Amino acid sequence: MPIPDTDLNRDLIPRVFTPAATVGELLALFQDHAQPYACYAVARLATDAYDALALIDLDDAAQQYGRALLGMTLGAVPGLLQPAAPGRQDATGPATAERALHAAPRRRLVVCDAAGDVAGIMVARPLSIAKGIGPLDLLRPTTLAGAAAPALPPHLNTRFDGLAPGQPLTVGRRAPLIVWVGAPTDTARNRHSAPFRFSFPDAQAPVAFTVHLHAAPDAWTVKVVEPTMIVAPPGITSQEAEFLVTAKQPGRDTLHLSVERADTGTTVQHLCLPVYAVQEAAAAPPPVVRERVAISLPLEDATIARRQVEIALLPGENSESFTAVVRGDLEGHAVWQIYRVPVSVAEVQNAALRLRQELEKIVFYPDRYANVHRPFTSREMLTIDETLARQAAAPLADAGQQVWQLLFQSPRAPAELAQFGADLRSLPHGGTVQIVLHSQRFIIPWTLLYDKPGPITAETLDWTGFWGYRYRLEVIPPGRYPALTIDDRPPGLLALFNDEASLRTFAAAQEQALRERLGIEQCACIWGDPAVRQALGAPAPAALVYCYCHGDHASGAVKAAALASESALTFSANARLRLADLRRLPTAYFARRPLVFLNACEGATQDAFYYDGFMPYFIEELGARGFIGTEVKAPIFLAHDVALRFMEAFAAGRPVGDILWRLRRHYLNKHHNILAFNYSLYSPGDVRLAAESAI
Repeated sequence: MPIPDTDLNRDLIPRVFTPAATVGELLALFQDHAQPYACYAVARLATDAYDALALIDLDDAAQQYGRALLGMTLGAVPGLLQPAAPGRQDATGPATAERALHAAPRRRLVVCDAAGDVAGIMVARPLSIAKGIGPLDLLRPTTLAGAAAPALPPHLNTRFDGLAPGQPLTVGRRAPLIVWVGAPTDTARNRHSAPFRFSFPDAQAPVAFTVHLHAAPDAWTVKVVEPTMIVAPPGITSQEAEFLVTAKQPGRDTLHLSVERADTGTTVQHLCLPVYAVQEAAAAPPPVVRERVAISLPLEDATIARRQVEIALLPGENSESFTAVVRGDLEGHAVWQIYRVPVSVAEVQNAALRLRQELEKIVFYPDRYANVHRPFTSREMLTIDETLARQAAAPLADAGQQVWQLLFQSPRAPAELAQFGADLRSLPHGGTVQIVLHSQRFIIPWTLLYDKPGPITAETLDWTGFWGYRYRLEVIPPGRYPALTIDDRPPGLLALFNDEASLRTFAAAQEQALRERLGIEQCACIWGDPAVRQALGAPAPAALVYCYCHGDHASGAVKAAALASESALTFSANARLRLADLRRLPTAYFARRPLVFLNACEGATQDAFYYDGFMPYFIEELGARGFIGTEVKAPIFLAHDVALRFMEAFAAGRPVGDILWRLRRHYLNKHHNILAFNYSLYSPGDVRLAAESAI
């Protein structure tokens, strides 16, 4: 029923949500939700009344109020769809918020006023199973009452006209797609909106962006009318980019767009636009779940280097295929193409699982001839006998080669994709390779891919065949990434340590290095489970959140019915802090967007078959600007040494992608130890401390 305007509490929390989607996107995003009846939107009926709508009923609402009114209303709602920890979304006090969370998980609604400001938060009261969801209770937060909305960072919004996500297209009929940008406050019209951070270098001079639109050539024809978009400060589009899209056959698909700065070629944003085509006389198929994926990258100035290779992985039409969009500046030529790869997703996932298992076998690899139980887990030395190292790494290279062949050289792969995979070998050492995860089914330890042809033995193994040895690698999950340069002055650090005796010697040395040798002034070092839980509830301002503790990953691929949320960190003996427990803590959003370095066993491990774990938790739920973690078990002494070297380079202002690349090569060249390849980076590789903030 309508909610009178006078019943809304306006002294609430600051704006903490992302811009909302269009009606079509909402329908596609939530129609297959596990609890669609528990997801709500808001329609403004008059100047003083709102109506709460279950998203499952949006079709009826669109007919009742009209798509235009409903679309304009939802366009003004700054993202009321994603659940968040109670401490930052419905902060009624920890006790009340905790009760509300357990009483009605995910059943929360945000009401906004005409200006788009948060006007109230509502939670549905669950009744009996037979009766379903009861009335909506308005929560009136007190702990954050009167808080001022934070200033919006400078950014632009990519918008679409002519072709909206989920809009049916007629086969053989051209449809225009117009791409432009607008100021972030312009939400009055029903448009797809995806912000990226951008500061104009000159208050008067316009900036040109090149828009690339890619679609599978067997299913779509794309005519480029105008690829260049010109934007004048503070965000007025004086020239739009325009394309004509024609479907060749009926079916569902995804168009891939990239926006880059015209003068440098540096990518600003990757976008996926779900579309489907029908015959003119055919009825439109029912909508299916197809999330709009926007990966928005910061572009602070023209000095940020363009990635030499970008590989974007998208879902295929079914589970027996996937789509790869590749751009590469290779020796003597450039490639920018989209390929459909007829390889089962399950096959790739299974191969990636084996790849991690082969890496973990190296951790526990025995040296029978030297009568050493596990040389790679030594607490006294890092150097491994070279012959032994090659023997241990040969099965890993074999597994890495098989994953590489599945992705680029499968028997049914397009010949052009196979050639691209082979041509990648010409990329010089230190080349930058960015993996864009539009499809979250491909969480692969990319450092372990091996592309040297031929049989692999201890004698023929070539260390340069590993991608982690040759390339500066960065993996980009979906998200909106802040500025690459961390300009905190002085740079703070939050260090969370395990207090057990087995780690105390190493952890104490790390704390001393952080406080003395590196000279980081604002360094909060927290020891033990109770203190860590308290610190995460109100984290100190920090450029880096560092954890040195035990960890383990739960996976249904290893143990039946195991959930990734059962994965845990251990900061004290017999005290497991599960991912599920972290989500129940009133954990505060990371307002300063720190880099998170989880130096624990299996900190970055993803389940082979679905996307969940500490990495997406810290990036998507807490707002970290990036994440570093290990794929499998991590030897204590090696983890300690990696941490010291990383901290020193990071404090000096070196970019994290370069730091990890050099560390991988250092341990392999000097110590014949490949286990530094265990560390994966999930963020743009150019994240670093500003020169004036560096120690």
